[in-house]
Amino acid sequence: MDIFFWLGWILDAIAMIRTFVARVFASQPAIVHEKNPSHIAFVFTNTYEISVDVLTEIVHLCAINRICQVTFYDPFSMCSGHLQQLYKSVNFLWDHLQHEDPSMALPDVIFDRTSRELEKRRIDGSSSESLRVTLLGDGDGRSSLVDVCRDLSKEGSSENLSAAAISEKLKGRQLREPDLVVTVGTLSTFAGFPPWSLRVAEIVQIPTLTPMASDLFDTFLAAYSRRDRRLGR
Repeated sequence: MDIFFWLGWILDAIAMIRTFVARVFASQPAIVHEKNPSHIAFVFTNTYEISVDVLTEIVHLCAINRICQVTFYDPFSMCSGHLQQLYKSVNFLWDHLQHEDPSMALPDVIFDRTSRELEKRRIDGSSSESLRVTLLGDGDGRSSLVDVCRDLSKEGSSENLSAAAISEKLKGRQLREPDLVVTVGTLSTFAGFPPWSLRVAEIVQIPTLTPMASDLFDTFLAAYSRRDRRLGR
């Protein structure tokens, strides 16, 4: 038991150090776009793209670009399984950045899974803004929409089954609709990502996120900025 504990601790430390080194040597100022998504979701369709390093860097780039929420989803529930390691890694990076430059404005970071697990963690930043990091897994996919519709039907008349009511119920499960969805992998699939959350989202597909860097992240934001979102109008 002690061996596994120390092995896990060493792996966590290595991940945090690698993220720190990558940030020091690859730091670039954020490019300002005409519009940025307030909520961006990453859908991983394979396991080898998922690592604490990549997730940490995405959280940091979201903070730099003042994105309010980032959602990580995979049908293998690996992202949600990385909650503890990701929290430690981001906390380590935030401490370093604030120590390096006390004037740097970093948002509070709120980690959560779904409301069914009621597990939330928070990292205090140095600004009044906040960044919500939501981790979703296999149980938050198609079945979540079925569960919400079933709950609404039990509450009363069929009028409860409106788009607004469904959206509100899903928000209570942290299943908010993203503005931009980035699917990661070579397969053209959403891998069971909550379907209701794809109604008006812009979609970008990329085969790999490795190595994760600010210029790659900027391509997502640039693609979003160029698109005209009419939302049915």
